[in-house]
Amino acid sequence: MKDNPRIVISLVNWYRYEDTIQCIREIQQNIENIEYTISVVDNASPNDSYEKIKCECSNIRIVKSNENLGYAGGHLVNVEYAINNNYDAVWILNSDIILSRNSLAPLISAWQENGNHIYGSITVTEEEPNVVDFGGGLSWTDSPNEFVYNLYSGKKLEDLPTVKIREVQSVEGCSMLIPIEVIRQYGFMKTDFFLYGEENDYCFRLYKYGIKSYVITDSVVIHSSSASFKLSTDISWIMAYYRRRNYLRLMSLYFGWSRMRIFKENNSIVSQIKFILKYLLYPSFRKSKKIDYYRLKGTFHSVMKVKGKTIEPNNYI
Repeated sequence: MKDNPRIVISLVNWYRYEDTIQCIREIQQNIENIEYTISVVDNASPNDSYEKIKCECSNIRIVKSNENLGYAGGHLVNVEYAINNNYDAVWILNSDIILSRNSLAPLISAWQENGNHIYGSITVTEEEPNVVDFGGGLSWTDSPNEFVYNLYSGKKLEDLPTVKIREVQSVEGCSMLIPIEVIRQYGFMKTDFFLYGEENDYCFRLYKYGIKSYVITDSVVIHSSSASFKLSTDISWIMAYYRRRNYLRLMSLYFGWSRMRIFKENNSIVSQIKFILKYLLYPSFRKSKKIDYYRLKGTFHSVMKVKGKTIEPNNYI
């Protein structure tokens, strides 16, 4: 493995160009002695994000997508660039991340010491930078039949396990380093989740091939969680839908949840039957604007194995 690997830092922007510009500036100020290229995909923002970022930020690559490709789809554009230009790894990064000087280097060090696996950061809250937002869960060895994702949310940083590299079932997608060789051999994340769950699916799937997922205690970033979804109340409905649908898809794929269990775990059978009948019989009901409706719809779609972009975020701005 190279002593000085070349890294593509992959950002996907949607609407909130201010966050993306700030993130780019922090990368350029804080990441030293690492050869990297910042590559930004604007995910068909319904404002002038592309022009703003291009004007404000120099020495970056920026691509404007003609449609909203979702989380994995947007990053895939940057991954393909990295592969075609012989980079060694991709650092998948949310554009609402606040960085420190030690955000990337510990991920690279862990990769160099442990080989081609997936490496993720610890995240802390913006309001209280000593309080954990994501600290990792259990490994597959410790929890083979249950997804234990985030054991340390709300705890202090000093309360995390002291080991510097800890195996988990999945890292968090807001800061994850993926070696290009892993992508060449096993592909990238599925794009048909659209939003939420893609990185979990990727970590789960790669584990079957011996590719492990690790959180790196020394790599800490501040995550302004779901910044895009603070734009309007309406957008929170989209978040509720995709989170519900894709979580249940993961439970079905990797933990053997049946359709009946999916119904029972989330809502009563009676409420689901009522939802399905209203959904099929009343077009006006399908235009409902209540968060419970979107959660029920996510459950219904997971049972029906609906995938991809079924709700367009641009329509809710």
